[in-house]
Amino acid sequence: MKEFCKNYKEIIKLVLCFLLFYFTGTIITIPFKLLNIDYSLNNNPSLYYILTLAVNVLRAILLILLYRKDLKRDFKNLKGNFWEFSDIAVKYWIIGLAIMAVSNILISLLTPAKMAVNEEGVRTMIKASPIIMLILTTITAPISEEILFRKSFKNVIKDKTLYILVSGLVFGALHVVTSYNTLYDLLYLIPYSALGISFAITCSKTDNVYPSMIIHAIHNGAITLVTVIGTLAGIIL
Repeated sequence: MKEFCKNYKEIIKLVLCFLLFYFTGTIITIPFKLLNIDYSLNNNPSLYYILTLAVNVLRAILLILLYRKDLKRDFKNLKGNFWEFSDIAVKYWIIGLAIMAVSNILISLLTPAKMAVNEEGVRTMIKASPIIMLILTTITAPISEEILFRKSFKNVIKDKTLYILVSGLVFGALHVVTSYNTLYDLLYLIPYSALGISFAITCSKTDNVYPSMIIHAIHNGAITLVTVIGTLAGIIL
């Protein structure tokens, strides 16, 4: 009975985590809608990016507060096992990255979908506002996404294999199904899920959310910096 009640509470936290993740933006923009203030990207890009930053920072803070006890415990555990956890994180990230790269190449070569719509949108935003996007991709996104897709799922799904698959596939799906244009775009579920599964394996093997959070931040940061450098090189040339 005690175990059931504990799992029931974790299910409620998972649902709340999803609601906070996906509706924080809706809540924070209500005043702007009521005052009829245009914060669209096309008409008011400065306000749009400021609001985007505010939404993501608030979301990360709320999710940290929701899982503060777990995060405090994991941090203590991380300090004594940092290098061991780092080896695991890097190992599975490289495997996930390799699968992601190969599948991306095959999809772009064999189908009309040359790039994931989500990836295309992120790259456009990086070029338009590199500093804000660097904060979003390397700090707020890894924190929020790892708490949602890794921590909350792990606390509910006790079977390790099922947890890894569900965590990775949901991570991949929610990066694709919310922004696809054609059925071909859905193929990008493969590379996104490969990366999500690698993060989930890391979290499962270390029993700690920080290793996957850190490697997620490194992954996003590398992509962001490459995009920024490529943009600057294009301007200079």
